[in-house]
Amino acid sequence: MKQFIKTHRVIEQIIDGFWNYINNWKTDNPDSFLNAFDGIDPTSLEVSVKKISLTINYLFEDEYVQSYASIHSQWH
Repeated sequence: MKQFIKTHRVIEQIIDGFWNYINNWKTDNPDSFLNAFDGIDPTSLEVSVKKISLTINYLFEDEYVQSYASIHSQWH
């Protein structure tokens, strides 16, 4: 699993995906975005991956990588 994570840049993709989501939200729904961040500068957010697992769902014959990230703001 560790080799898979390294080979496929899983951690980098998780972090890039988070920022892609944030930027799309900001563009697509700016009012909701501004309301959610209410004075917090999104560039102050720190993203770190806490957990990665490979899930195989035999009922639906599906495989996917599942991850959990922690988001913290450096804003005070």
